[in-house]
Amino acid sequence: MLRPDHGHLRVRQLVVMGFGLYGPPDGAQPDRQISWPDQISLGTVLAWTRAFAGPDTPRLAVNTLDSQIEAVRQGLGQAVLPHFLARPAGLRLLADRLPDGGMMERPIYMVTHADLAASPRISAVAEAIADSIISRRSEFGPGE
Repeated sequence: MLRPDHGHLRVRQLVVMGFGLYGPPDGAQPDRQISWPDQISLGTVLAWTRAFAGPDTPRLAVNTLDSQIEAVRQGLGQAVLPHFLARPAGLRLLADRLPDGGMMERPIYMVTHADLAASPRISAVAEAIADSIISRRSEFGPGE
């Protein structure tokens, strides 16, 4: 989800993955934020989560998306989650934009070492993966 900035690579953007703030399906609006443990690689998603929280908002750090979804489903809190996972889980969309109106989205890239990109085997696998993701483009966006 991060575009590499160096190396001899072939980079292709496949889709844009949208995120939203999701709550439990029963309509409850718990105050606790379900999020990731603090890690620099998760800075963007952590910043989005913090944008919805006050200074004293309780936080539960969970290190897998499946666990975050289940915690929200059980009413333990609300979380910033990718639409393509939260919608099928039956979670309720609370916000599809940040409080300042900004979008919550990240590009998904296919990255292949340029020297291997011409290999028929590498190319076939890369195209199969890309085609599968692109064919599901609507699942990644904000629309219902």
